[in-house]
Amino acid sequence: MKKGVNLFFILLLTGISALMTTISCSSDNSSVTGLGDTDTDTDTDTDSDSDSDTDTDSDSDTDSDTDSNPGDICDGGKCSYIWIANSGESTLSKVNTFTQVEVARYRTCPGTGKFDCDPSRTSVNLHGDVVVTNRFPSTLDIPAGETVSPDTLEHSSVTKFAASKSDCIDLNNDGKITTSNGPDNVLTWGEDECMIWNRDLPFINGNSPRARATAWDGTEDPDSGTGGNVIIGTCIAADDGEGSVGEWGQTDNNQLYIINGDSGVVDDTIKITDTECFYGGAMDANGNFWIMDGFGFPSEQSKDGKGLIKVNLSSKSIERFEEHCGYGISVDGDGNVWTGGKDWGSDAPPNFKSCVQKTSQSGVIEVSEVFDKEYFRGIAVGSGKSEGFIWAVERKGSLYKFDATDISKAPEIINIPAFDAASTCNDYEDCPNNLVGVAIDYDGNVWSVSTTDNSAYMLDPATKEFKTVVIGEKPYTYSDMTGMQLKGVISID
Repeated sequence: MKKGVNLFFILLLTGISALMTTISCSSDNSSVTGLGDTDTDTDTDTDSDSDSDTDTDSDSDTDSDTDSNPGDICDGGKCSYIWIANSGESTLSKVNTFTQVEVARYRTCPGTGKFDCDPSRTSVNLHGDVVVTNRFPSTLDIPAGETVSPDTLEHSSVTKFAASKSDCIDLNNDGKITTSNGPDNVLTWGEDECMIWNRDLPFINGNSPRARATAWDGTEDPDSGTGGNVIIGTCIAADDGEGSVGEWGQTDNNQLYIINGDSGVVDDTIKITDTECFYGGAMDANGNFWIMDGFGFPSEQSKDGKGLIKVNLSSKSIERFEEHCGYGISVDGDGNVWTGGKDWGSDAPPNFKSCVQKTSQSGVIEVSEVFDKEYFRGIAVGSGKSEGFIWAVERKGSLYKFDATDISKAPEIINIPAFDAASTCNDYEDCPNNLVGVAIDYDGNVWSVSTTDNSAYMLDPATKEFKTVVIGEKPYTYSDMTGMQLKGVISID
């Protein structure tokens, strides 16, 4: 990635901003704020407590008085979606993973312009509802003649959407739910009744928070969808008062926002000093939010070279760990934290080197082979058909399949057929294939997202067959797009 100008592709992987958990059709929106209710908070440094409860699995099913997409088919009462943010057009694609059909597309923030929102990370809760984080101020190169709506200028925000129409809100009381039913039916902001809330994030010491890392905390009820908190990490990468994403260095301004999942209200913040940019984040089963600080540039940009940060949301205690491979992030059912990305000792492009790191709860670190002139981005823990393996995507168009029990083994490299396996590029922004995120769906299929090809690719790991889904412009997500990472760490009775 380039230092200095636009750091267009920014983490935590987590390994990769879509929704795939099963969803429920129950509806209890009494405590959910409607459209346009976005309190403007002032700078805060307050504390909050957050518990990590375990909940039950959820069924799904949706009835609506509006036309449905014929590709929105559920299997035995279970629905499965991946939610992918389209940074280049300020929208969110909802793709049915059973049918590989995009069944809805939503605008993600106020305004009308393509470049108003710059959405990136998505996170899916145990009920199946999703939040999408809008990074704005934009990291995109806005073409000459294009403008940004004044009401979104400099604002980062988070937007929640209901996965099941039975959880949407009939705002105009016409007895039916008005919502998108496909990529050609993006409704004007304020009209889609499956948008539950949108929250502008408070400025910090005059700086836009430039939101990045995003995750639900897993305390929501899987059946009703009520409860739970959304954790958002900021990316104020300089302490000179400008907060420019291009000016890398430690700052004391970064923090976590704790957002009420029902109302969208910012209930609290947790300040973390000597940090750079919270690219990605993921929850474990113990109420800890793990953050990837930065993305592998020289170690001095994170405090003492320790760019992996664990924050207990209840006690607010903070621990830091060495980070050798930084960008995407995920957590497995045993509490191990997986990160993948640029080896922080390597040079700038085109001489990037990448690796995968496993960090235990006690801080024991294992690092894979370092791969020359590769740039890993998203990372995901396999389940179902993909279980037992860690999946990383490389910017030139390949999936790397690591043995989760021994990452010192050489990974299997799987090239996406649509791409030129010999693709080369001098900078990751110019790569013609440019895979960004990876996620696992309900059946254990492996999804990857290409920001240059405007497509998502589903790999069946059993057959090695790929399927392609064309989505919106510059899809970016590399977080928990399907919700399977969260489901994998939270015990459900």
